[in-house]
Amino acid sequence: MSSLVLSDSAFAEIRLGSHFIYLGGARVGPYTIRATLKQSQREVEIVLCTKARFLDDQGSELPGDKRMQATRIDEKLIIVMLKEPSTTLTSSECP
Repeated sequence: MSSLVLSDSAFAEIRLGSHFIYLGGARVGPYTIRATLKQSQREVEIVLCTKARFLDDQGSELPGDKRMQATRIDEKLIIVMLKEPSTTLTSSECP
């Protein structure tokens, strides 16, 4: 953190559709934060790769075919990556 100046906002790469009964419009990772390196003033993007679990009211993970009925999401940070702003990232690039 002492080498970077972070932007005030982060961007989620995935937005859940209206077919998610309770979570339509919710966002899940990966998340991207724009930053500037203090010494060089070069811009970079920090990508936070997460693993999402879709949970029911009791906190039990739902299988893939029942995810649309989830009432909440639990995300765990998997990896942090730095990339050039001009390159695009797809969620498949995260482990």
